[in-house]
Amino acid sequence: MEQKSDSGKPRAPSPKERSEAVSLPELHYTRDQLMHMHGHELKDILDQHRVDHTAIVEKPEVVQLILDKCIAK
Repeated sequence: MEQKSDSGKPRAPSPKERSEAVSLPELHYTRDQLMHMHGHELKDILDQHRVDHTAIVEKPEVVQLILDKCIAK
């Protein structure tokens, strides 16, 4: 259900609400599997997990970010 502010306008969900609203499946990729994926697939994974990747350009850095932020440990 959409939350409204005191002015009656819709308000943005809090970070906690955003994290609770999206339930993503756990990822179980290896570094080798990720390295064989296309760049757009890797960036899609980061986007789905709401991980900023704007400053990263090299594929190994993207893979490492996924391993650090998105892979079930």
